[in-house]
Amino acid sequence: MDHGTQDRVSSLSAATVIYSLGDYMSRVAIVATIATTIATCILAFLSPSLAASDAEIGGLGDKMSGAFRCSTYASLFHDQKEQQRLFQIGLKAGRDYVEGLKSRDDPKSETLTFMRGVSTDFVVGQMYEAQSTHAYDEIVKYQNGLPLNQPLDATAAKTQAELSYRKSNCSLIQ
Repeated sequence: MDHGTQDRVSSLSAATVIYSLGDYMSRVAIVATIATTIATCILAFLSPSLAASDAEIGGLGDKMSGAFRCSTYASLFHDQKEQQRLFQIGLKAGRDYVEGLKSRDDPKSETLTFMRGVSTDFVVGQMYEAQSTHAYDEIVKYQNGLPLNQPLDATAAKTQAELSYRKSNCSLIQ
């Protein structure tokens, strides 16, 4: 081979290597983009605040309310371990519930506007207060939805709280 032919072959080989390297780099970029997209989708489905459906958010709200109510029953019959277990379940569900609500896109909702302006724990605390007050009043101040002439004494409240705890299947809340 003469020098001219050899130079053309060398140039051609270098161009082929550069083209192949460029083609390889494009494939790597495509694979990286696909992997990033898949990872983002998986994370969105794993995070209740990013991808929760209305049914999932509603379920979290129900779980929170039930756990907070049952926590109050357990407190009234002096089972601190069960009260704390239920409170922690309610707190976790409540945080996920509020974050799920905050992720909704409804610019006309005054509730969402308010919730976005305060911390998640503040909102959950308000919900805990409402649920625990309702549960306490239900046991101590009312019977079958009607006000009592006088609040129940501690012994009667303990008995009624144990009954409400069992009727509500509180031990099954996970």
